[in-house]
Amino acid sequence: MRRLGVFLFWDPSETVEDYVKVSLAAVRPYFENLIVVVNGQVDREGQDALAAVADEVWYRENTGFDVGGYKYAVDRLGVEAIAAYDEFVLLNYTFYAPLGDLGAMFDRMDASGVDFWGVTNFKDAKQNFVQSYFIAARSRLTGSQAFADYWAAMPTIMSIDDSIEHHEKAFTAFFAAKGFSWDVAFPTEAGEFGNVTIASPIQQMADGCPTLKYRAFTFSLESLRHREAPYPARTLEHIRKHTDYDARLIVDHLVRSMSPAAFAANMQTVTVAAPQATSEITPLGAVGLFLNVVDMAALEGLAPVLSALAARGTVTLFVRIPSAEMEAEVRRVVGGDAAVVRVGAPTSTVAALFSWSEEVDFRRFDLVLSLGDFTGGRRINAWLDNRLSFYVDNLVAGDGVLDAVARQFEDASIDMVMSPASPYLEGRDDLFWTKNRFEIRRMAADLGLRDLDGASNLHGPHSAFWLRGEAAFALASSYDIVSQRRTLDVGEQFNRLIPALLAARGKIAWRLISASNAAQAMAAASWMVPQSIEMRMEKDRETERRIAAQLLTNDKLERALKAARTRLSEVNAALEVALGDKRVLESAQETSRLAVAENRELRLLYNRTAEELAELRRAAVGQWAQATEDNRSRRGVKRICRWARRQGRRLPT
Repeated sequence: MRRLGVFLFWDPSETVEDYVKVSLAAVRPYFENLIVVVNGQVDREGQDALAAVADEVWYRENTGFDVGGYKYAVDRLGVEAIAAYDEFVLLNYTFYAPLGDLGAMFDRMDASGVDFWGVTNFKDAKQNFVQSYFIAARSRLTGSQAFADYWAAMPTIMSIDDSIEHHEKAFTAFFAAKGFSWDVAFPTEAGEFGNVTIASPIQQMADGCPTLKYRAFTFSLESLRHREAPYPARTLEHIRKHTDYDARLIVDHLVRSMSPAAFAANMQTVTVAAPQATSEITPLGAVGLFLNVVDMAALEGLAPVLSALAARGTVTLFVRIPSAEMEAEVRRVVGGDAAVVRVGAPTSTVAALFSWSEEVDFRRFDLVLSLGDFTGGRRINAWLDNRLSFYVDNLVAGDGVLDAVARQFEDASIDMVMSPASPYLEGRDDLFWTKNRFEIRRMAADLGLRDLDGASNLHGPHSAFWLRGEAAFALASSYDIVSQRRTLDVGEQFNRLIPALLAARGKIAWRLISASNAAQAMAAASWMVPQSIEMRMEKDRETERRIAAQLLTNDKLERALKAARTRLSEVNAALEVALGDKRVLESAQETSRLAVAENRELRLLYNRTAEELAELRRAAVGQWAQATEDNRSRRGVKRICRWARRQGRRLPT
């Protein structure tokens, strides 16, 4: 079958990740011509990777989501050129492949004879349609006027909801109504409901589906629970055990695309360290231990920590102490020259590590251990002892814990191992996040971090954590950036950014807890849950009290409202009268304007008449004067004639 494919790609960091390269390489043999449409841009390495697998790569502005890219391709190719192929496939970057046999899927659907098809469908009580991450249309459909009309009428896509409403749901309904037949390779089975790519990913793989939507891993646990879907960690474990797909591709993508807290929750990034089962000791290599020792009592707890670490590698202690008197005692406890001591006021717990960056190259160590402020217990209040027994024990106490630390760092993607926060010791962490969230977000912006969801609850409590030496070196540069731009101690705020900074490098922050502390944490959590519920109930009761108090004033409010309505009626009546008076006044003003205009016309007519009469008078007077003069002339002639007759003279003619 001659097949034309359009693969839509977008990435916020403009990076073509390895899972996309693998997916494109897997589907490429099934297309005579494969075009990649990129919404936005990709870096140079990504451009080369796309060009290596596609016949053409087209770049466009990032508008319209995937539908905008599809329409761009249809318009640029032209419907006639598309119809020349037996099949036209629209697919995008939102799935992993191949987790099954792609060839078997294409062969089965080639034989189906339908006009268009997809991999999976969404089906519920109201709708049933092909999911748009993979839609294949045959030439009978692409050569029809309906195909041209569909894309010509496509509105501007402004959101994901627009994309779903105007394309994903609309495509199947539009062409089915025109009489075109359709099917999917792995249909929703009887009893399944909704989006099976999220609700039933393991069953999909068991059925042989070669694609897996990455939303099966990125949905919130609450949304997955609502859909009765498996934990993403369980889905990933199935991939590792029952498919040939490299699960590392999925992990690398999720680390970069999810917030650290969401990744930790969905992928269950926590290990319970079992007690030592064998006599074999796993080495840790060169270890740098950084901490503040603030009192002499703390040195008693430091000795066994150093002893346990020294049995597994070379340990160098970097310690800040408040007084010179403590230096000798520190060296006595450490022994030999394995300690670098600095006297001065201890800074923040994070600075107990990063304040050494100017004189210590962290890359010289395989692993770096930060224990923050190593403080002795108090007789009256055992909280500090509890802290040591929880956070420190989860990282260095016992061979079982240290073996677990070594095993975690055997995974190249893990750069940090830390203790979970104890609900018993910390309670709810909302207050710190609420108080410091604006400063933390400003620091994140300075460092180019985008997603900080849950930054308040995923961190190494009290700056107690393991790091790879090279990771500590990279983080020290970030710490210098934020600390130099601020006058305040930013240690605890920066501590909340460490998992996100690691994720930006594609690395994971893992959590480790001893078996005994895991039991304590579960007991505390079981106590905190009803406490949290009680707090919410108390808030609800407070709201109810406020509503009740508000209801007590309803009568007064009602009376005030009635009085206001009465006054409003009076004002409306007065307004009507005023409006009537206004209309009368406007009518009188109009009449007056007309009278003034008529008077002006009469005055003009009078002036013209007066001028005409004066002209007539002047003409009449002139005529009368002329007539008088003529009369005098005639009378004179007559007198001369009478005189001539009396004289007997003859006058000339």
